[in-house]
Amino acid sequence: MASMMFLTANSQTNYSVGTSVEKKKVLLEEFTGQGCYWCTEGHQMAKLLLMALDGNAYAIAEHTGSLSGVYQGIDLRTDMSNVLGEYYGSEKAGYPCGMVNRCDFFDMGNCILSRSQWMAAAKLIIAQDAPVNLYQKAVYDGTTNTLTVHIEGYYTAAEQQAEQNLCVVLTQSGIRAYQNGGGNDYEHNHVLRDNLTPVWGTKLDSPKQGDYFVRDYTYELPEGIINGVQMKPEDIEVLSFVTAGQGEVLNVTGGKPEYQNYGEELGAQLSEPLLPIGNRYGYNFFELTFRNMSTQIISSLTFDVTVNDVTQQQEVTCELGQYATKELRVPATYTYAEKGKTKYEVKLTAMNGEPVEPVVYSGSFLTPKTVSQTVVIQMMTDNSPEQNRWLLKDAEGNVVQEFGPFTQKAATIEETVSLEPGTYCFEVTDEYGDGLLNGKKGGLIIHDGSGSLVDQFYQINGWGTRSFFTVEESPTGIDQHLSPITHQPSPIYDLQGRLVCRGYEGTMVRGYEISNKEHDSNLAPSHPRTSAPSIRKGIYIQNGRKIIIK
Repeated sequence: MASMMFLTANSQTNYSVGTSVEKKKVLLEEFTGQGCYWCTEGHQMAKLLLMALDGNAYAIAEHTGSLSGVYQGIDLRTDMSNVLGEYYGSEKAGYPCGMVNRCDFFDMGNCILSRSQWMAAAKLIIAQDAPVNLYQKAVYDGTTNTLTVHIEGYYTAAEQQAEQNLCVVLTQSGIRAYQNGGGNDYEHNHVLRDNLTPVWGTKLDSPKQGDYFVRDYTYELPEGIINGVQMKPEDIEVLSFVTAGQGEVLNVTGGKPEYQNYGEELGAQLSEPLLPIGNRYGYNFFELTFRNMSTQIISSLTFDVTVNDVTQQQEVTCELGQYATKELRVPATYTYAEKGKTKYEVKLTAMNGEPVEPVVYSGSFLTPKTVSQTVVIQMMTDNSPEQNRWLLKDAEGNVVQEFGPFTQKAATIEETVSLEPGTYCFEVTDEYGDGLLNGKKGGLIIHDGSGSLVDQFYQINGWGTRSFFTVEESPTGIDQHLSPITHQPSPIYDLQGRLVCRGYEGTMVRGYEISNKEHDSNLAPSHPRTSAPSIRKGIYIQNGRKIIIK
């Protein structure tokens, strides 16, 4: 059993905890088990929630119940997880299930939520004011194998729960073990490993607005293999939270400790970004997720970037803390493959100017489609349009134009834009990473001025999607100096010179010159026809002049 020591510092006069009213942070406690097939989906939902709330949420995977036990020599249960599982009746609810701040959102006398409800519950929590602010600093010393945890609290609310407890727990990520539905080498994260306080916490005396509290703990990490798992210092996280007795979590904080005298060797992991490189790509950089696997602060990185067998060296400046993770852009100059996909490889070769064991991130993509200078964009919202952004970007990743923010729910908004030659990206993002799936599904359809389909997405999942395209130069031989269009029988062509409409008697097309002067174009017949033609909005050529059909 690991040793612990509890200290109280009532004489402290300088505090790091904030005194202004802050919003609550989220604590997701996920009841799970290695024998649970569907729990892999729960783990993914927990990961999504943490990424979406980015520093405002914490998770604990509590292995308990009949679907937990000893699997291939590994047991991820703890006494605390077993107590909580029995107290809240997790097994009766069915796995995976969990609690968000131990709140009873439906006044049903139970805090248990299904995985599909976690994100919605978390959004409610982060909108609430916290009655108590928390600050935590944890330090691990490799010489003594000891963790010290310093916690401060400040009461901001006038009305306080009479009975409040402080809970401090230790979680571990990166545990490779069996998981039903995930295989024998599944990565378990945020697993509850030990509690530095009793299960229900230690009592905080007389909570009162304007008062502080301070608590300090020491914890000696267990050495060797415990229940089949070694507690690695680089994989641990400390969470501190205040509860209303054995009830609601009033606020939570946490994070990885600072490391002293431990793990100085440089190393890293590379993985895909939030919006992965898809079928087509056109930025002049490659995005990736970088994880610092050392206790050194990283300020510079060196990469070898190879595209279609041509290699270039690129330097990236950054600021990455101990074991920190960040999404990076690695610059790249390249040409597309003449046929098929363009292959790329991003290889990390040095950190802070020191050579490291190479780490590679690679893939391939197709050349962006070539379009005319007019692009017609149809944006379809779901029932939460305020959570989405609709961005047109250039090849540098700079925003050329933002559409919205939209307030119309389940609506279709169409915009026509005229672009200079170059490569562009239209990007749709979702704030919470759960896609445009609320009610009617959101989507995106892009055509060029000729009506040719560029891209279409009838369902947008996860963090969003992207569409890359290249605007070509205008065809030669077309008069760029526009004058008013006369009423005469004239065919209409797209910007590539392809016939769109021959012209029909009695059909009036309402449009604009590029100068924005409105005109009526009378499409008289080259052969008789009674019904009017259908012409998509965009830029066209009539009598050698450009017109915009709106």
